[in-house]
Amino acid sequence: MNLNQLIYDIILTYYVRGMRAYDTSIATNIRGSIGNVSKHFKDYYYFGKDKDIGYSAIRRRLEYLVKLEHIEEKEYNSRKYYEPKDKEKAFKRYLYIKAKNEELKKIDF
Repeated sequence: MNLNQLIYDIILTYYVRGMRAYDTSIATNIRGSIGNVSKHFKDYYYFGKDKDIGYSAIRRRLEYLVKLEHIEEKEYNSRKYYEPKDKEKAFKRYLYIKAKNEELKKIDF
């Protein structure tokens, strides 16, 4: 599991749940911070994976996701929020995450 996939999974989880994924929400999930985010996402495999991740690392990975065409470049440039480009693939991946969540928690990235 790599950080790119982890960030993309956070973005698509937000999308499928009808929420918007921002830089701060991605960082909060990876850090495992307490608050509203933990109420909704504490059971997902990516919650709390890296307590020390910085915004610059997240921005670099988001730039890479633009190159892979997983998110729109205009979203990356505007920093508003992020959505997966391929909505159908996002739903399939979300179902996979829900089914394999416990196995994914054991994988280090």
